[in-house]
Amino acid sequence: MRITIEGQTIRAVNLTTAPGRAVMALQQQTGYGLEEIAAMGEDTARQTECNKMIEFLSEHNRGRFVTWDEVLDRPLPAMIPDKDEIARAEAAEAEAEGGADGEGPTPASTDSPSVDADLADEPAPAKPARTRKSSSSTKTSRGSTSKSRAASSQ
Repeated sequence: MRITIEGQTIRAVNLTTAPGRAVMALQQQTGYGLEEIAAMGEDTARQTECNKMIEFLSEHNRGRFVTWDEVLDRPLPAMIPDKDEIARAEAAEAEAEGGADGEGPTPASTDSPSVDADLADEPAPAKPARTRKSSSSTKTSRGSTSKSRAASSQ
């Protein structure tokens, strides 16, 4: 998402993408807790306040440390969704309306495929290639054949 503030378009940041210092400054200057701020994003009645918070966080993200009062005194920012956000919103809207054909979403199958059918489709695993054993100049050790001193004293 992009945001236009005072004629300049910048990348918008939210609670999850803003620097921690910006979020802490927002909490201190507004008096809201993190849960309250997060809940405002879902409350359409508080959308203006939420947009102002995004503006505050976006300004702090780009290094302009404005105060909450300065942000409130400005005109509302213009929110500009990215192209992929528009496509996702349109797809979600089409799905909610029942798709382009009006059929609605296709229900998922509840049948689970059989294990045998899955195995029949897969090729048999190839045998691992044998590697040549490296020859060593010494015989391999068979280990010690005598008992250790600690074990024999018990």
